[in-house]
Amino acid sequence: MSSITHGTSGLSELIRTQSTYAFNSEKFLYDVLKFKCVSWQSQACHDYDTKGKCAWSTGSGAGKTAILARLTLHFLYTRPYAIIPCTAPTKKQLYNVLWAEIGRAMAESPIIQSLFEWQRERIFFKTQKDKWFAVAITSTPPKPGAMTTESLTDIVTGK
Repeated sequence: MSSITHGTSGLSELIRTQSTYAFNSEKFLYDVLKFKCVSWQSQACHDYDTKGKCAWSTGSGAGKTAILARLTLHFLYTRPYAIIPCTAPTKKQLYNVLWAEIGRAMAESPIIQSLFEWQRERIFFKTQKDKWFAVAITSTPPKPGAMTTESLTDIVTGK
């Protein structure tokens, strides 16, 4: 596959390849990201392509983060103007595991690097920074006993 640039011909190439890969994520992972799926990851790609979602059981070292990171890039690449919120159970898992894995996957693909920019909390299409992106959003609930606006208001008003 040829390198895609930001010019008019690059946009034409992007549009052509988007339609090729939109519902063939495993081919995208192999062709663009140089990632070869194992059996269960192939099934996850098939479910994602045909059902729009996929799920798998937990386990250590099974490749869950690797496939999730690459499917995030697939969706970002094949869905113009996508906005993808990414979250994880903890801030550490989000940044040190998922977000880092997305960065590693991008580093393996000159095509993705030419189109998207990876930042600490955001990945975006270079010419559409505010309209086409994935963003890391922490979902950590407040700690028990932490001061909230409501508790401070209660203290000030004597409730």
